[in-house]
Amino acid sequence: MLSVWIALSATAAPTLSLSGVCPGTVEVTLTGLSPFTDAVFVSGEDLGAGSVPSGACAGVDTGLLDPALVRRVSDVDGDGAFTLSADIGAGRCGGRLAALDLTSCEMSASIPLDGSAGSARGSILWSDLIQDSGSVLWGFDGMAVERPIGTPVSPSDAAGANLSQVADPAGGGGLALRHFGTFDGAGARAQVGLWSFANPAFDAQAKSPEGVWVAQEWFFPEAIDAGGDDIPWINLWDWHSTTAGGAERWDTTPGLMLAEDGSMRVRFEWGATWMINPASESSTVSLPVGRWFDVEMHYTWTTSTTTVSLWIDGELALEQSGVQTADVGHSVVEMYSKFYGSSQWGTPWSPTPSIRYTRNVRVSDGPITVR
Repeated sequence: MLSVWIALSATAAPTLSLSGVCPGTVEVTLTGLSPFTDAVFVSGEDLGAGSVPSGACAGVDTGLLDPALVRRVSDVDGDGAFTLSADIGAGRCGGRLAALDLTSCEMSASIPLDGSAGSARGSILWSDLIQDSGSVLWGFDGMAVERPIGTPVSPSDAAGANLSQVADPAGGGGLALRHFGTFDGAGARAQVGLWSFANPAFDAQAKSPEGVWVAQEWFFPEAIDAGGDDIPWINLWDWHSTTAGGAERWDTTPGLMLAEDGSMRVRFEWGATWMINPASESSTVSLPVGRWFDVEMHYTWTTSTTTVSLWIDGELALEQSGVQTADVGHSVVEMYSKFYGSSQWGTPWSPTPSIRYTRNVRVSDGPITVR
């Protein structure tokens, strides 16, 4: 009887329902999921024959046109149910939403996000190849592994800095990038990057008046803490603006810096050698620990002023206006998914070494994660 129950439960499709009107506050309810599973919301422009793009369920038919994984959830209860309240803006109405059970790989039927004209999300212009075990640089344009900072090393834990493709640390299937760094006084770097001169889609969108939206999924096994000492630093996500060939470089335009007090809050900081923008306040939302979450940034590369925004799991967490991200004469914009830091011989980071995992990096011409 037990084996029959398992077979039946694995073939049951989840059910997705929405209450409320888009745009506005809606309540999203999922039932019929595997007990205590992870699930992910999948959005698409319309009905179609697109497949799940990555992860353990890659290739599963979603029933959606050009599907994208927009938000993962990890708190499904023992009855296989989950409820989420979210504010959905007008710009995200007009598409369709479905859900994927990451244990059974069963899809729900999709439902329309009815409301004013507009797209439920932007179009994905580029996405990583982290789920491809044979990919070169996992689809990125470059990588750097250093220990101490400024000294390249062959990636390994023994070297004190590592960047490697590993199994999902949460046990949900699929692959992830593991960033490993020894953040003592000498410091370490483990990063991958996109370069505008090598990625035409990223180049055009970042330099457009609308700017570019970039989202990643991150997983921190534990909180990282320097006891509130403001001398140590860790940079998690960085942008650079340069001349052709990089002879003149604005690095950290901005960098997403981790708070030193163990709160897992973040802030924007700007390069010290050319600094024309002040550091931002700390985020109103902390980076989650012990589960996968989405972090998304809206960024415009410009010699005038702009606003840089950050969302954590679809919630606006940090925003800084009136900032300049490029200098006259610059022609290159670079983006780095970083794990880069040092104690600078202040209070040691705990734990040291430290680890972060990354997957599902994507570039878009509009919002990506569910708001």
